[in-house]
Amino acid sequence: MSKEKIFASIIKALENVFIYVDIEDCADIDLNEYIINSIQFMSFIVELENELNIEFPPELLLIENFSDINKIVEIIMEIKANV
Repeated sequence: MSKEKIFASIIKALENVFIYVDIEDCADIDLNEYIINSIQFMSFIVELENELNIEFPPELLLIENFSDINKIVEIIMEIKANV
């Protein structure tokens, strides 16, 4: 799966939990400013898992690991490579 497709899936998952970011400038944004609580964070994780047909290992489920989109893309690419 390409980085572009993963990026698009991340944007879709964010939108599905009512987080809207400017696609042009969103690669380096701090998602901690948009994700307001743990329920929204876990909803985002579930959306990502469903969208990409993956499962995040529990040890990765820290909001610090999902602070920006580039970081999330790298995590997903690593998970996809190990499947």
